[in-house]
Amino acid sequence: MQRLTLDLSQADGYSATLDEVMKTFLLAHGLLKEEFLYTAVDGDRSDRVAATGTYRKNEEIFAFRLDELQWYSDFDTDECINNYLEGYSTPAIVVYKKSHFEESEYGPYLYQFKHPDKKTDALEAIVLVTNY
Repeated sequence: MQRLTLDLSQADGYSATLDEVMKTFLLAHGLLKEEFLYTAVDGDRSDRVAATGTYRKNEEIFAFRLDELQWYSDFDTDECINNYLEGYSTPAIVVYKKSHFEESEYGPYLYQFKHPDKKTDALEAIVLVTNY
């Protein structure tokens, strides 16, 4: 599992937008692929996520597939990862291996661990976001 830091200070809105810097970073680290799920978490909980594989107490996560991963520049929607990152003073993006999950019957964007006793195996990366 990779632990990375994404510095958004380059995102000035003119030469580089927030979306462009985020996408470029994830792509450069091999993290922008259909085989992953993405969720925004409180970066202060990143050690807990690394140790347990999740930020929640139950057996499911709230996450976006690549085709659901919306950015500010795509269109105006509440289901945008940036809207969730904004909610944290120290945001982070957790990247999970989609093959370790099944879609939940309880709603969109919910995924259940196939092997709840091996949650850390599902982790691909934790990306701390600075200068958000």
